[in-house]
Amino acid sequence: MKRFRVIAMYDYPEINRSVRVIAEDPQQAILRAVLDQRLPITYARDERGHLQPQYWQPDMGGETRWPRIDRNNRLLWKSTHHQGQLRFEVEETD
Repeated sequence: MKRFRVIAMYDYPEINRSVRVIAEDPQQAILRAVLDQRLPITYARDERGHLQPQYWQPDMGGETRWPRIDRNNRLLWKSTHHQGQLRFEVEETD
C-alpha cells in the first residue's frame, strides 16, 4: 500500500481541501477519500443560508450507487435529480 495526498478542488466555494489516504493506486485513493467521508463532494447552503459540506451518500449515485472516475482527475455522479462533478489532484507521498 502507498500513501497519497488527495486534493479536492471545489468550484463553489473556490477552495481546495486535502487529506492523506493509504491506497493501492491514485483512483482507489480518490474513492477512499470520498466514500469514507473524509472529503465532502460539494458544499450547499442550509436553511439559514450557511455553506455546509455535503458528504457522499449511496443515493447520490442513482442506480449505480457509486461515483465514477473520469480522466483520472474528476469524480462524476448522476442521480435522478442532480448531476455533479468534483476535480481532484492526487500526489504520492512517502
